[in-house]
Amino acid sequence: EAEERAAKQIAEYQERMAQSEQLIAGLNQSWAEKEREGRELEAQRRELMREMGLFMSDEYDEDVRLPQLVNLNEDSQKDGRVIYPLREGEVNVGRPDYAVPMQIKLMGLNIEHHHAVITHRDGQVRLRPVGKSRIWVNGRLLPPDAVARVRHQDRVLFGNNHLFRVNFPHRAKVTGRSAA
Repeated sequence: EAEERAAKQIAEYQERMAQSEQLIAGLNQSWAEKEREGRELEAQRRELMREMGLFMSDEYDEDVRLPQLVNLNEDSQKDGRVIYPLREGEVNVGRPDYAVPMQIKLMGLNIEHHHAVITHRDGQVRLRPVGKSRIWVNGRLLPPDAVARVRHQDRVLFGNNHLFRVNFPHRAKVTGRSAA
């Protein structure tokens, strides 16, 4: 009888152990699946950001000599994290729902459908508001359809909330100022 009870206990323990192993395997599989889904969502997020014309500072691998618009934010964890590289030619700035594709897509108060044109030619960057768009450069409101040359470390405010610093990375090395 004692042997029979011991055999039953051993069988129960083995069954519990098998159930525990199955549970652990299920949890590990769920964790791996969640990890895979997380990687897929991150890839989708980064692709969407690229479609909007922006890059995160931890993935910015463009030619570092290109002028850039780098976001400014009072939250130090968000400051300098969004980078818009300014390639040669014209870059349109505006809302993503406009009929003409915008290379830099912004939304918010006082952002017009087609808000601005940024021109990068021969190492110079010029900024032109479209129509009555509100653009401030270093605290000065640009008149409608005026063209303003922006320089390294200038501050640009689009609408009410989108504040950027203009960076010319190759000039940052000369002046000793940070490029990002």
